[in-house]
Amino acid sequence: MSAVETLFRHHVVLPPGVALVLSLSVVSTYLSECFDYCTYVAISSPLKRCGKTTLAQLLSWLCCRAMLTVGISVAALFRLTETYHPTLIMDEAESLIGDRGMRSFLNAGSRKGAVVPRVIGKHIVQFPVYGPKIVCLIGEVPETIRDRSIVIEMRRAKPGELIEELRERTVSHAAAELAGEIAGWAAAKREDIIETYCHGEIDFLPDREANLWAPLFAIASVAIPERVDELKALALRLVGEKAKHDSEISPAIQLLSDLRAIFAADRTETVPTHRLLCELRNLPDSPWARLSGSELARKLRPFEIGPKQLWVDGKNLRGYVMGDFSDAFARYLSTDACNGSEISTRQAADK
Repeated sequence: MSAVETLFRHHVVLPPGVALVLSLSVVSTYLSECFDYCTYVAISSPLKRCGKTTLAQLLSWLCCRAMLTVGISVAALFRLTETYHPTLIMDEAESLIGDRGMRSFLNAGSRKGAVVPRVIGKHIVQFPVYGPKIVCLIGEVPETIRDRSIVIEMRRAKPGELIEELRERTVSHAAAELAGEIAGWAAAKREDIIETYCHGEIDFLPDREANLWAPLFAIASVAIPERVDELKALALRLVGEKAKHDSEISPAIQLLSDLRAIFAADRTETVPTHRLLCELRNLPDSPWARLSGSELARKLRPFEIGPKQLWVDGKNLRGYVMGDFSDAFARYLSTDACNGSEISTRQAADK
């Protein structure tokens, strides 16, 4: 494992600990049929020249039956997966993921046995789509792909951060030797890894994240048991960073968080719609300036929350009851999202 980590660190700038995660992900591509879920890896960067293409090239030399693609069509992806069962490494994927067929392919393909139907001529063909996938792109990783991936956010090297030039002739040869060693080790340890995978529990991560990380923990438990605690710390850090990022960019989560802050600050059980809208608009840096009552109701409908008739100050008004939000708050917000500092900020804004 250390030789693969060293190869990554010599040629790309990675966040702390990520070389270990990538190394275990490489090994998992040789054992994907042993697992119920594939470990997707999403590699993103804010701008070009952050090392994504270099990393994709390295992965293509190390992973099982790797196919490095750029600008591939959806139809070709279905055929490639059906015929070769490859590890798909999709570089410059930002130009592809807006396609509905591509989203279907990626969203379904992390679960073993998954198929996506397509009409070919006059026939409906069920294409198998399960298999390891690595998605490399500039900008935000789409929400549904983030949800199925270990997300690695790369950054451009700073002055003084020295990395070696990727000389294909020498590096590809060294990587091919490592790939051969990995394949041999994976074949020899297959039954041990299956046993560990079937009986291991990832009870410190949410369900979908546990599914993503379980193959890596099974491999680590057999290959490098002395580093399992290190991997656990990495998993908690990366999952926490992803959860924080998702909560920051999701308008739905932000709305729930803002509403919980309002209810907590006002210490009230019922709020008329017009007053709730006013409270939302008055929040610091509020994105809700143009939010109407009907739009608020539409945004809350997926959480099974809706306005009710309230009797407030002798008037019959439409509004919301805090108790109706309890389930959504518990399911979608962290327990510390509405802390004392947030409440005091809100109260200060009211003065």
